[in-house]
Amino acid sequence: MISEINVYSDGTVISLNNSRCLVPIASGTWAVLIDIYNWYMQPDRWKLPDECQFCELKTYFVIRSTGKETRYELPISHVLNMGKTMMHIAELGYKPTEVIAKEITEKIIQEHERE
Repeated sequence: MISEINVYSDGTVISLNNSRCLVPIASGTWAVLIDIYNWYMQPDRWKLPDECQFCELKTYFVIRSTGKETRYELPISHVLNMGKTMMHIAELGYKPTEVIAKEITEKIIQEHERE
């Protein structure tokens, strides 16, 4: 079960279980936030495999800079919104990791405003 989700500023996500071990299926690039969103929003989450379920969940946004990490506690709703945004970006035909490029971000915002 996932007990901690760390969303890193460099575009990676590391999810841990209660034993502080990596949950590989819920770790990777920001694109994995789409899966986390879908699992969390599942009406009968208890039917999902253990590695896709949540237990006493804590979520953090982590900024890495030379030799140190700064962690900010983040409400799960923010992580879910990030997952929803990544899903929208993928639906527009972009890779979630491409959002950092300014011109792509501006184009996504313009397309979103037209909807």
